[in-house]
Amino acid sequence: MIEHAMAYLQKGFSIIPCGRDKKPLLEWKEFQHRRATPEEVQGWYEKNPDANIGIVTGAISGICVIDIDSEIGRENIMPYLLQDDAYITPTVNTPRGGSHIYFKCPDVEIGNNAGLIPGSDFRANGGFVIAPPSCNAQGKHYEWVNDLQTPLKELPRDYLKRISVPVKKVYESVNLFQQGRRDEDLFHIANIMAKGRANPNEIKQVLTILAQNCNPPYPANEINAKVVSAMSRTEKSDIKVIDEVRKYCMQTEGSFTTNAVYDALGARDNKFKATIRQALKTLKSEGVLGKSGDKDGTYRRIDTSAENIDFLNAIVNPIDIKYPFGIENLVHTLPKNIIVVAGVSNAGKTAFLLNIVAKNMYKHNIHYFSSEMDASEMKLRLEKFSGIDLSQWKFYPKERVSDFDQVIQPNDINIIDFLEVYEDFWKVGGMIKDIYNKLDQGIAIIAIQKNKQSEFGLGGGRGLEKARLYINIDPGKIKIIKGKNRVDDDINPDNMAINFKLVQGCQFKAQGDWVKELPK
Repeated sequence: MIEHAMAYLQKGFSIIPCGRDKKPLLEWKEFQHRRATPEEVQGWYEKNPDANIGIVTGAISGICVIDIDSEIGRENIMPYLLQDDAYITPTVNTPRGGSHIYFKCPDVEIGNNAGLIPGSDFRANGGFVIAPPSCNAQGKHYEWVNDLQTPLKELPRDYLKRISVPVKKVYESVNLFQQGRRDEDLFHIANIMAKGRANPNEIKQVLTILAQNCNPPYPANEINAKVVSAMSRTEKSDIKVIDEVRKYCMQTEGSFTTNAVYDALGARDNKFKATIRQALKTLKSEGVLGKSGDKDGTYRRIDTSAENIDFLNAIVNPIDIKYPFGIENLVHTLPKNIIVVAGVSNAGKTAFLLNIVAKNMYKHNIHYFSSEMDASEMKLRLEKFSGIDLSQWKFYPKERVSDFDQVIQPNDINIIDFLEVYEDFWKVGGMIKDIYNKLDQGIAIIAIQKNKQSEFGLGGGRGLEKARLYINIDPGKIKIIKGKNRVDDDINPDNMAINFKLVQGCQFKAQGDWVKELPK
């Protein structure tokens, strides 16, 4: 361990010895401002040869770290990391299945936060992370995925905006924390942190820093009262937690665990978790939930409603719709079907959807709801389609960023490009269900973002529940994850994939045939 510790020190990192419980083995505040000498490190590891290695984050080491500790955290963070290839930066797998993602420490004075983005923490000035090859109490190691030979990337711009607004810029922009409004502003910050489930010590620490930077400085002996008041107000609002838990349950198909609710609602402290458990018990007593199986903490929604199935008057003829790569030869599309197209950023989702328009616009009414293209960008894209003059395009393009269920045309083809979700990804299933409920004889083709190497788009399996056809698009490959209505009973389209090249951003060229892949 001492060899690894010395190597980190030589790279310019400030290091500290830590126990298997991740706690520093010494008073480490001074090492936030100076790096230990080789002699000091030698002494630490002579005393504790198996000590873990902590790297102090922030300006002293030139790094900051995003700490992802759950799948919901990974889903919440990935949209930021996909910007500017920010994800290709030194990365560590943690013993409990999380990730430490290293970035250059920004020039702005930036500290730590815990759970500001649910399922993840951030370590910068005043923080530290455990570094490989350290291990936890169970003997499981921290391991590099991309080691320090990988160049450090800048922290994604949108992530930095989300987590930090420097105090100096706040002064310049809206004159916060000035004489006459210091009290109100500090209490507002305390309330926000309390609602975000920060503990009293964290709130006090932040308020103390802000109080010192007020103009003039705010009395330190009055901070405790603000913390107590903010915590009290949040406790009174805990009754609202049951509304969030109820909403989660109503949008969930099948069984789910208490831990899944924790992750979805960003519950980190024990008090918030206890409130959620009580809400689940309340919903169970109301008959909304029931126990699923023999395992404690696993629930299922009880729904006693059931609509009559009018099979005598049902329309069974597949809709005559064409897809790229002849997907219609593998999977039928029936009235009221949901088709999900989950794709990595810039892999070809929009090109795929516009090709559906081009192949079907003369035999169907197609409504195309775009959340990111304005008129000029759409014109540039459509001009690239050879053989189709701009005046020949026959569809209804519209700008829309949310609440798509309110604009669905029930008997036409509806294309949504794309379903924007940046947090609370568990709501994806509910959004798709709302769209499904508005359909009659028509269909909805819904694009969602997908992380690299992920089997599902954002929202995980929630997007799969209502979809009769679920397609993944990765760079150079399209894969059918689910094809419910087979054209040929002897050919199961699930996990069939085809490679492609995308020419001029609009023309798909198949590279080979459809082949069966083993499921992940």
